[in-house]
Amino acid sequence: MQVVSRNMLGYSGYVGDISVIRKGKTIKFEKAKNYDEYYKLTEKQTIEDGDRIVTGKKSVIILMGRSKDDKLQSINMFPESELIIHCKDWEQVKGDEKRIGQEISKIELVKGIFVVSPAGAEVTCPFAEIENADDKDPTFIVDIVDEFNVVIPGVKLKVTSRATRKSYETFPPWGMMGLAELVVTKSGIYEKSMEWIDKRVTAIQSATGIFANINPDFMFEESGMEYSNRKSKESEKTMEQYDYLKDLDVEKMKGAKMSPEQIELAKMTAEQYKSSGKSPQAFALGMFQNMDFEKLMNMPGITPEQREQMKQALPQMKKMQEEFKGGKGEQLKAQMDFSKRYMETAAGDPVIKKTMQKKKAEAQAALDEYSLPSYPKLLERYKVA
Repeated sequence: MQVVSRNMLGYSGYVGDISVIRKGKTIKFEKAKNYDEYYKLTEKQTIEDGDRIVTGKKSVIILMGRSKDDKLQSINMFPESELIIHCKDWEQVKGDEKRIGQEISKIELVKGIFVVSPAGAEVTCPFAEIENADDKDPTFIVDIVDEFNVVIPGVKLKVTSRATRKSYETFPPWGMMGLAELVVTKSGIYEKSMEWIDKRVTAIQSATGIFANINPDFMFEESGMEYSNRKSKESEKTMEQYDYLKDLDVEKMKGAKMSPEQIELAKMTAEQYKSSGKSPQAFALGMFQNMDFEKLMNMPGITPEQREQMKQALPQMKKMQEEFKGGKGEQLKAQMDFSKRYMETAAGDPVIKKTMQKKKAEAQAALDEYSLPSYPKLLERYKVA
């Protein structure tokens, strides 16, 4: 049975000072200068079960996970925020494939402001526990201050006081019939249905719209599209070292000490190279479509361990090859070609570049100017639990 690893805990982007406290040791996230460094750091800088994550004054990070049922989990951490994250391993069998992975199981919000999409994960605050109370996957904002916790719901939520164990379901949800804030103190739960404009919540919402889009593009002069275009051209340059395949004489190879499988593989490689137009993507796709994996297992130099791994993966490889028949392979080639041409165009488009620079400037200004007023005083008539 083939084992596929997926859905590992990580992050999609960060800016500023990020610290991870793991087993009493503080790990400072490094600041990459470009995309090449950034992708190397994503392999080195990981998020693990039980990590306490802390953001600095002008710092934002977006944590990402996927639940066992393949739903997106995300937590946007605002400046000067702190949480503890927990994950659990899972496995499931689908047909002849065994999938293993991790999902976020619990999020302990300690201080600061967060936008949370838990997709089944348990969410706790100093004064409250938050659960979904709707048939939709929730996204909500949590603001933790010294005296109370504020929940700004995106859908209907069940919020329970950790002190009194009383619960209340938010209604109306955010975006319908106005805006409701649920405030949990040491003594109870209050619902504020906005008799006045809450300037702090307005400021949080404005920052949410900008901080939610933090990604590596925010940090580097070279955009993601420019990076992809550069790497594509580098791959094409690398392909030139295989130009000798155009003149490969298979008949001469038959006199050499090579197995029939090796000769057949060399012949197929040469044919795919000629038809690929030096496109690494087309070459790789063509090789996969036409590869005889059973013969590949019998090639000289294949270790018993490699042969066993290939044997386990064989059913899945054959299934994927079948899916490429009937025009799907050609469709995929066309999509890759379109994507390549789009990247080349977009990377050099001055309008797109100007738009990206404007977004960077707006996000940077939001971080530089980030500050929040205090909340209006709670009124006892809004106590609901």
